[in-house]
Amino acid sequence: MENEHLHLLIDEEIYVVESQGTSDKLQAESGQSIVDNQQSEKRPAESPQSALTEKTESIQTIRIAFIHSTDNQEELDLLTKIIGACNLNESNFKVVREDEQITFQKAVIFTGKANTYYQQTATEVGEIMYSKPLIELQTSKEEKSKLWSALQEFVKA
Repeated sequence: MENEHLHLLIDEEIYVVESQGTSDKLQAESGQSIVDNQQSEKRPAESPQSALTEKTESIQTIRIAFIHSTDNQEELDLLTKIIGACNLNESNFKVVREDEQITFQKAVIFTGKANTYYQQTATEVGEIMYSKPLIELQTSKEEKSKLWSALQEFVKA
């Protein structure tokens, strides 16, 4: 279990004990940890908010994210072709599943749940453009054409 979830299980004060030697002994007395070695340091554990802030700061900002929800290999192959046609450097984009946490400057989201498609929308997290799902793009040349026209402008800017 990750330490970041301990606050959900334990409502008492939690201490992190750092030890420099292997001979340090930890004993539990009335819910507190005691360290015999004087070189060890006892400090309060990070709060859940500071751990979340640290985790968010460590997430790399991606220039362009291509966000999908498919496991179908044919659809993923189509996505690979779409990205290849955009001539993007590998360091400028990332393909991610919709349940992954990322930060981006721009994102193309393949979904059937959008109100408008193929239009750039500025949001507080970055610019977003919704596209029809990859399965629909596979069967419709018209939708592919609309996406391509929109992508050319979206990738340039």
